[in-house]
Parts: sequence; structure tokens; C-alpha cells
Amino acid sequence: MKKTVFHWNSSIAKEAHQNPQNALAIYKQLLLAALLPNNFTFPPLLKACAALRSLRATQQAHAHLILRGGLAFDLFSIAALIHAYGKCGSAQHARQVFDQMSQRNKPDAVSWTSLISSLSLNGHATEAFQAFVQMRRSIEDDDESCIDAVTLAAILSSFADAVGDWLLTPGRAVHALVVKHGFESNVRLANTLIHMYSRCEAVEAAYKVFDTIPVEERDVVSWNTLISGLSQMKGGPELALSVFENMASPSLGAAVVPNRVTLIAVFKSCAEVGCIDKCSRIHDYIHLHYPSLLLSSDVVVSTAMLDMYARCGNLDMARQIFDGIKEKNVVCWSAMITGYEQGLHPNEALQLFRRMLKEVRPNPVTMVSVIAACSALGASRPARVIHKYVIAAGLDQDARVASALIDMYAKCGELQSARRVFATMDKVCRNIVSWSAMIGAEGLHGEGRNSLCLFSEMQSLGFLPNDVTFVSLLSACSHAGLVEEGVACFESMERDHGVSPTAKHYACMVDLLGRAGHLDEAYDLICSMPVEADVAVWGSLLGACRLHGNSKLGEIVEKQILVLDPSSVGHRILLANIYGEAERWDDVVRMRVGLRKDGLRKVAGLSYVEIGNEVYSFTAEDWSHGESKMIYAELKALHQLVKNAWEGSEVEFEVLMKSQYHSERLAIAFAVVVMKNDKRCKVVKEEEPIRITKNLRVCGDCHVYTKLISKICKRELVVRDSHRFHHFKDGICSCGDYW
Repeated sequence: MKKTVFHWNSSIAKEAHQNPQNALAIYKQLLLAALLPNNFTFPPLLKACAALRSLRATQQAHAHLILRGGLAFDLFSIAALIHAYGKCGSAQHARQVFDQMSQRNKPDAVSWTSLISSLSLNGHATEAFQAFVQMRRSIEDDDESCIDAVTLAAILSSFADAVGDWLLTPGRAVHALVVKHGFESNVRLANTLIHMYSRCEAVEAAYKVFDTIPVEERDVVSWNTLISGLSQMKGGPELALSVFENMASPSLGAAVVPNRVTLIAVFKSCAEVGCIDKCSRIHDYIHLHYPSLLLSSDVVVSTAMLDMYARCGNLDMARQIFDGIKEKNVVCWSAMITGYEQGLHPNEALQLFRRMLKEVRPNPVTMVSVIAACSALGASRPARVIHKYVIAAGLDQDARVASALIDMYAKCGELQSARRVFATMDKVCRNIVSWSAMIGAEGLHGEGRNSLCLFSEMQSLGFLPNDVTFVSLLSACSHAGLVEEGVACFESMERDHGVSPTAKHYACMVDLLGRAGHLDEAYDLICSMPVEADVAVWGSLLGACRLHGNSKLGEIVEKQILVLDPSSVGHRILLANIYGEAERWDDVVRMRVGLRKDGLRKVAGLSYVEIGNEVYSFTAEDWSHGESKMIYAELKALHQLVKNAWEGSEVEFEVLMKSQYHSERLAIAFAVVVMKNDKRCKVVKEEEPIRITKNLRVCGDCHVYTKLISKICKRELVVRDSHRFHHFKDGICSCGDYW
């Protein structure tokens, strides 16, 4: 029996659900059979095109529809065509089809909904809402009941994926329509409303919608939507974990079984909270009740879990999870490398990166973490190798990567290289992050004037500064002692740029004023702050008190710091030093005894020195190095040379020698030994400076000592401490003794 169009249409409709590619093949057979498609052919055919996300197939079907006279603008076919274009990522074509139809026929609710869905799918939330408003106006006189749950879900979906405070007002308006039309018990709409309110950080509204869903009807999607939404809010992760506990409770959550989406959101919340005990407790609970969800074959769940442990400080557990993943992808590798980098283990991050290169191609996210690890080491040779790889991989024009390279070279003491990276960036790729990084790089090396010039140039090109830009700029002014300029920049933040100062900006200002000796102004600024002063702000003032020997103000600052952070060690040591310089020995003893009583220890000074392709580390009075005897012999010889060149009194020289075994002096002695008579010096060019990175601030005695060494050895030394860079050359430091 010869097949009719009806038979072909039935086959197309059936395959459109099960195998859309077959549906297209059957349609071709229909045409080969010399049969003409009708208004029942195109809706399932276009549904198959949408399922395949094939723009070409959709355009071909559109052409055939036009050849058939648009089937007199059949509304079902046109609605299917609009929907297909939307699914294929072409909202523009969907809008054109809708506009052409509306010129001949009045669109019905199905056509409007297809248009709204197409705009929503492609991120055009504003246009989707405008279309929804037009739809309501067009059908208001006819039958408003045409607005059904599908239409409302379409417009709410567009809000769920959009960003901005403007969402809340139209979102509430659509929510009112949901209630008006009696759809408040529709679980799908409720889930979408929860997502939308979460995006707007309207916590109470999200909870209220969730509570309207009957307990027995809350599915895993409902719980996941609330948990995921809360996990992305400021201050929401704790609430998300609380909701998860309710979900797992038979009495409160009807014992809804979580899925992988639940776990990903929960692990992310744990990571944000940063509590290792809570991480372990939730992990143990899931392992006990839902072990199948923790299978290592699910790389996404495993990656979320290792990221959680890494961010909470348990790198051993994170590495154990990482090693257990059989098929590692780039996200998994990047998460572990980032964990090492942020956990202050840069060497491990670089070692893992070398392994990664043998298995997976890194992406920009990976490279940002790897570059940050190089920054932490302050080693220029590995930095240059990483830079070459970035260029070879074609990632050098990625704004995130380029900005990280600028920061890396700055922290490795290679300011000229940082400038070259910035200069060679495609101007189209430059963004506010790139400009802020370059402003910060100049400031880190004491080039405050250059930072101000860059700031002006950035604004002239139309870039708007943000809070990070001003932190970099104010810090640059502080390093260079540009008090008037720094105050002017601070005052212009909110007035001219609409950027509200945060505690970080106030800390920079306190540092700027304090270093310049304006301690009373700095203290008054803290007292007038509209935000609560944190430890960093008070710590900046305490550092200034040490610099200018103001023990009375230091005592006031001490009380504030101890209230905020009773376990603070560095600040208490700093205050003890202030008391020592003021010869208040009873207070020195009090501070030292207090530290011992509280079981607190001073952070050990640690210095890294780069020799050839290796980075060596030293602590104060370090004898762990295999060449310690040679190092201490060289240190003794250097001390004698310094003594010969010393122009001060013997008492002052004795004071200078109290710090003779500090970590940076051992690092200097080692570098000098290697350069004299070691094969490792062959890879070190004569004009290259000795590069040292220290985890603490360089003390005044070591600063004087290093200036003398640069003159005696006729060698430039670049020292990066916890605050800034010092370039020592010919007995002079780039900071001008202002640091």
C-alpha cells in the first residue's frame, strides 16, 4: 500500500521524540516520494531540528515552509519555527519570524510563549519581559486566561539566568500573576521563582515560595534550587547547609534523596564556609547514607569535593581524592593546582602542573593559578618558562592570563618584563583588571608617580576604576610617600567614581598617613570610618607607631587588635619591639609572657633565593642546608667586609650584627658562595641581580646590611618582603629608606 502524507507525518512525529536525526531522514523520504508536506508535517519536523540544535536544518525547514506559502501562516508551524530558532541559539531569526507573522495574523498565546522562550534561552531577559508585557496587552481584551503555566515558566526562566537588581521588580510582578492565575502550587513554577529570588539575593522571598510547596510534593529539584541559590548568596552558604540538613531529615524533608547536583552545591557551600569539621561531618554523612553518589567515576562530584577540602585547608585529603579520580579532566587538575597555590604550597602546584602537561591541555583558569604559584615563589626563571608556554599555547591575549603575568613579573622583581607584557597586550583585550595589575606593579616597586600616570591614562581611554584599582593606587602612593596625591585619590573615590571605600582602602590610607608621620590624622581617620575597622586597618597604624616610636598610641592600638584577634602573633611581637625601643622592659616581658601563656609562637622568618633553575630556602640560624659550613664561613667573611666598610660607631655596628643570622643574610651568603666557585653559577649571568623573597618584612638592620653588601660585592640585590620590593645597588635602596 502506498504511503500517504498522514503516514509520513506519523513517522516523523514518532521519531522527533525518540531519534530526531531519523525524523529528518524520513522527511527527506517524503519529499523523494513526490508528496507535499502539510501543516501537520512541520511542527514535529521543527521539533526534531530544535532537539538537534541544528541551525542549518531549521533554516532548510523554514525555506520549505516559505515555499508552501507559509501554510497560510499556520500558527502551530510558526510557533514551532520560532521555538526551533531559539533552541539553535538564533533569537534574532526567531524575532524576525514572529514579526513577519504578526504583520499578517494576530499572534496567539503559543506564538508569544515561543518567542519569550527563544529570547529567554539566549539570555535576552529584558527583551523577553518586554515581549511578555506586549503579549498581555494584546490578549487583554480577548482572554487573559491564555496566559498559562508554560508562559509564566518561560518568562521566569529568563529572569533566573539574568543578572541585576532590576530583576526583582518584574520578577515580583510575574510572581503576582502566578498567584492570580492559581499556579502557586505548580512545583515547576515554584522552583523557578526560588531560583529567580536567589539570583536577586531575596532570601526571605525564596524561603516563602519554598514553604508554599507542600512537603510531600517537594522534589529533589525544589531542594536543590534552594540550596544552590543560597550557596551563591553573600552569607548564604551556612543557610544552604542548614537546608541540606532539613532535606536529609525524614520529619522535615520527607527524606528526599539527594543527587549529584545536591552534592555539588553542598560541597561548594562547605568550601565557602571554610570549616574543616563541618566538611568532614557532611562528607561522612553522605558516605554513610548515599555512598553511590561518591563514586570516583563522577569527576564533577569528586572535583567539587577535592575543591572543598583544599579550600578548607586539608590538602592531604584533597590530594587523596584527586589521586582516586580515574579519568581526570582539566577542571579536576585545575582545582588541585589552585588548592596548592591558595594553600601556600607553590612548589607542589608547579610540580603538579608539569604532570598535567603530559595528560591534559591546560586552560586559562589553570594558567592563572600556575602563574600565581610562580608569583608566590618570586622566582624569575620559572616565571619566564611559564610565560613562554602561555605564548606557545596562544593564551597570552587572554585578559585574565595577561593580568596574572603582569602581577607575576612584578612579584618576581621583573618590573620591565611586567611593562612589556602590558605594552604587548592587544588594546581590545585590556580591561580594568589589566590596568589595575599594572598600577599595582608600579606601586609595588615604589614607582608611585608611574601608577598615577597610568591611572590618568586609563580614565582617558574610558575605563572606569573599581575598588581593586583604588587599592592598587593608594598602596602605590603609600610606598612612594605621595601623601597629598593619595588623599586626593581617596577623596575622589566616592565623589567622582561612585566607589565606596572599604576596610582595605582605609588600611591603605592609614598606612599612607602613618608612614609620613601623621599618626594623629591616621587615628582620627580610623575613628571616623563608616565601616568597622579590621585587624589590617589597626595593624597599619601599629606599623606606623613602630616606625615613629609612638608607644602610647601603640598601646591603644594593641587593645583594639586583641579584641578583634586574640590569637594575633605578629602584631603582639611588633608591639613588644615598640616597647623595647622605648625601653619599657616590663611591657616587653608582659608581651612575651602573654604569648607563651597563650601558646602562641612568632612566625619564623623564611627567605628564598633563586640560583639558576633552583630555589633554595633558609630560616634564621639555619643549619639544615647541606653546605651550611661553607655558607657560615662566607657569612663571617662578609661580616668582616661590612665592618671594614662601616662608617658608624662600634656600638651601632654591634646592633647591626644582632641580626647576623637572619634568613636573608644566609641566603645572600649562599648566593655569593655559588657565584664564586660553583658550577651552578654558569647559568647565572653576571649582570643578573641576586633575587631574594622573604615572608616577613625586612628589619631595619638587614636593610642597612644589604645596602652595604650591594656596594661591597658590586652586585645588585632585589629583595621582596611581605610589603614591597627593595632594589639594592651601589649602597642605595630604591625605597629611599622609606618603607
